[in-house]
Amino acid sequence: MMVERHELEGISPERITRWAQLGVDVVKHDLLNGGYRFVGGPPEIRDQAWRWVRYEEARKRESEAVAQPISIKPGAFGVSFDVVKLWRLAKQSLMRRGR
Repeated sequence: MMVERHELEGISPERITRWAQLGVDVVKHDLLNGGYRFVGGPPEIRDQAWRWVRYEEARKRESEAVAQPISIKPGAFGVSFDVVKLWRLAKQSLMRRGR
């Protein structure tokens, strides 16, 4: 049986707090420019910062997907909805349950 690891495992809570205070965009742009201004430290710390950025961006995407249900829009035969978006939401829901 495989034990599932949390994405932020091994990152110090103090670093996570500091990065959260700076914000995802600031940390991400610092990393894109070498990671020397705000992130600092050896390459392992920059790898941890990238993991944190990916984790936070994924959380933001999930919350936006939940916050925006299927949109109903006018169509040729009255009202319609985005079938592709409906399929994506159903697939994401099933993937989360399967974890």
